[in-house]
This record gives sequence, structure tokens and C-alpha cells, in this order.
Amino acid sequence: MTPTQGLLSVAFIWHIAAMVVGAVPALDDFGSDTTPLRPPITTLQSRATSALDRIAVPAVRLHRIAYAVTGPLHRPVRLYLELTDQFSSWNMFSNPSRANEYVRLDYVVVQADGSRRLESELVYPAAEPGEWRVVAAYFASFVDKAFANGAESYQKRARQAQQLGQPAPAAAMKEDLLPFIRYYTGRHKASLPKGTRVERAEYWHGSAASPAPGQALPVQTIQARQRTLERLRQTGRLPTTKDDDITWTLWAVDQADGR
Repeated sequence: MTPTQGLLSVAFIWHIAAMVVGAVPALDDFGSDTTPLRPPITTLQSRATSALDRIAVPAVRLHRIAYAVTGPLHRPVRLYLELTDQFSSWNMFSNPSRANEYVRLDYVVVQADGSRRLESELVYPAAEPGEWRVVAAYFASFVDKAFANGAESYQKRARQAQQLGQPAPAAAMKEDLLPFIRYYTGRHKASLPKGTRVERAEYWHGSAASPAPGQALPVQTIQARQRTLERLRQTGRLPTTKDDDITWTLWAVDQADGR
């Protein structure tokens, strides 16, 4: 083997090893180790859930061993993968939320006479619940994935700052959301009558509880949530931060006037 071939072999082996090590999830990626309350083993679904729970115990143990063994490589591997633009989250294709999430954009609209009004638009999820989707499903899924990635990046920056005891990087977190704000603001401006402008746009993140495994939300709660979302889609007015069981949090503000 020539020196060149040996160097290429080492580089190839390192690259493959880095991809494998980089795919091992961090210890805190799975949240709490506590076992959630499971329904009684009386149905096919509950039996399958119980079987998967039993498999999860040795799987978690194996994961911890793998993470500990590869510990010294974590930092150089992460730097290498980021430098070569190869880094991806281990759960990039499956990152289920622990709550029902929504995004609405509020626009402060200035009319030709100088008066102001609030208009809102529900932008996430991209499709209405129960809507039949064929070709449009692809567009909606990509839009929803983009929103999920933006929210994940926003929340990750906040968590990292909290762990380090530092203030949240508000400017960087806002940058994660600006592409969404400005895209929908531009689209909304195009629908306004002449002489009307958007003075400010606000990105509001909504969260509503998901039922625990084996449980279901009360029918009244589901109906109230659907009425909230339907009202938001139709009238665009939702001035409260708490509406029925959806809690809204202001994540970013963009002064859209002049664009």
C-alpha cells in the first residue's frame, strides 16, 4: 500500500467512524427515564405498547454504554461533521412533539386614514384539520417541517443559554424565525387594499396539551380547540394569550413597516 493509499484509507475510516459516532444520541435527548403510565394490557394496542416498553429497557442500557465508550470522540466528531456540513440530528425524520403546537402571525395594519387594526393568520399547521390532501400534502408537509425546525432551533438556543446560566440570545433566536415572519408578512401585504400597510408583525407560538398514552381528551376540550382555530382562520382576530386550552407565547416581533 502506498502512502497515498494509506492516507486515503485512514481518512475514509475516520469519516465512516465519525458518521456512526455522530449518530449516537446524547443522553438528554430522551428526556426523563421514568416510565409513563400505560393502559391495562387488554387490547392489541396495549399489548404491543407493553412489549415495546420491555424492549426499551435493554436498548437504553446499550445506548448508554455506546455513548460512554465513544465519549472522547464526541467533540472532535461534532467539529468535523459541522465543518464538512454532514451533521444531522439523530431524529431528523422523527421528532414527535409532546404537545399540540400552532403558530399564528399577528399583523398591526395601518389603514389609509391612519387607524390601526389587528389581523391574524394561522400558519402552522399548514393544512386545516380533516382536509383532504393529495398533491397539496407534499407542500404542507414541507412547510410544517420548516416550522418545526425553526422552533427547534429557537428553543435549543434558549435551553443552551439556560444551562450555561446566560441570558437567552434574543437576536439569534429572532433570526431563526425571521424567514417565516417576512414570507407571510409579504404575502399578507399583497392582499391588503391600496394605501394600507403592515406596521409590525408578531410571531406567536401556541401550545395545547396532548393526552397521555391510552387516554383521550374530553370531547368538550377538542371542540373548544377546534372553534378557536376555526375562528382564527376565518376572522383573524385572537387578542388573548390564553384562549380555551391553547396558550400563546410571543416569540418574535418584526417591524415590517417600509418593506
